[in-house]
Amino acid sequence: TWGAGGVRDSNGLYHWFVTQWRNHCPMTYPSFLTQTHLVHVTSDRPEGPYTEREEIVPSAAGNPVYAGQAGDGTHLLYFTNYRYTGAVNNCTRGPGAATHDPLSPMGAPATHHLVGAPPALPPGCKACGIHLAKSKSLDGPWTVEYDAAHGSAGHWDNCSLTNPGPTLLPNGSVVMLFKLCRYPPNCPRGNDIFGVLASQGSDYGKITTRPRQTPIINVSRSSYAASVEDPSNGWIDHRGTLHSIAHSGALGLHMASTDQGISWWWPTRSDGTTLVAQAYN
Repeated sequence: TWGAGGVRDSNGLYHWFVTQWRNHCPMTYPSFLTQTHLVHVTSDRPEGPYTEREEIVPSAAGNPVYAGQAGDGTHLLYFTNYRYTGAVNNCTRGPGAATHDPLSPMGAPATHHLVGAPPALPPGCKACGIHLAKSKSLDGPWTVEYDAAHGSAGHWDNCSLTNPGPTLLPNGSVVMLFKLCRYPPNCPRGNDIFGVLASQGSDYGKITTRPRQTPIINVSRSSYAASVEDPSNGWIDHRGTLHSIAHSGALGLHMASTDQGISWWWPTRSDGTTLVAQAYN
């Protein structure tokens, strides 16, 4: 859900915008906040092989989601993570190669925790955020605008957001699902709270309007059965219903909205807890 976003162009060429860990390092926590960047790859076939073309967003950048082409012809690619210019690991093996612990950013404790308190971040690292890379051509050049989507002072969403789940509506506006970022000094229970914002009309670079005043899901205050994150893969069906697939524990969750993001529906069990469909595992 957060590794790549892609599209097939009018000539049949497949373009993917992918998260790549620099210097041959593996995907680890919390190295995605420093070690990643976005690159453009293409292929004549959806199954590949793909050829790397160029870097489109420098470190750090991940969770790319291609939302589509706006009415003015601009391609919209939303992502998370702020610009990071500090030291990064080099996991290349070979004569004379510098090799560092791949499990943490340079300067951070060598811990690999998926639960409990998030690990400390290295100096100069600002976590998460939802940002926009835009271009008139899939081949670039791309312009990056940071903090394209954000909450507002005095509200529960007034902290760093992450895991962008955008849907470009037929009227040109953007509905953005998100998760609150759990890394300090941000939201302490961000892994368990989903929200939604929308653009002001067709201004796809300013997604700050709140369709609803409360979170879509707040695990700490509901009967929800598992943690939630990664509200990605948004689409609109022939009836105009907005759909999204999200992670729910080790499985998946299908959510739907018939009023452009204000109210949401998902399956529930007879005891009121959410039904997580094995089909989305």
